[in-house]
Amino acid sequence: MIKFYNTRSLLDFSNVAFHTFLNSFPDNLKFLGWDGFPQRSLPQDFCPNNLVALDMPYSNLEQLWERDQNLPNLKRLNLSCSEKMIRVPDLSLFPNIEEIILSGCAKALNVFQSFRHV
Repeated sequence: MIKFYNTRSLLDFSNVAFHTFLNSFPDNLKFLGWDGFPQRSLPQDFCPNNLVALDMPYSNLEQLWERDQNLPNLKRLNLSCSEKMIRVPDLSLFPNIEEIILSGCAKALNVFQSFRHV
């Protein structure tokens, strides 16, 4: 489990900073929570197959990955208030999804195309 959260207002940026691009997370990670994630996408060499929850509100994410990933164990996806999010992944690749929170992601226009497959 990795959880970075902002104890102040969620409207502030994350108080966790990296001086270089974060290259990866552990492949056996089950929970990733990071309020105000600072990068445009998740690391490309991160294998998210074990993720059960991805909780990244108020992030700078524009997309999760360059290409869609199959997340067979994912049950919760929270990208709320990620105002820069322009591409939501193909939700049909998340067969066990129970909760999707995309409020405040106004630029993510293709989200409804993803729902037709779920």
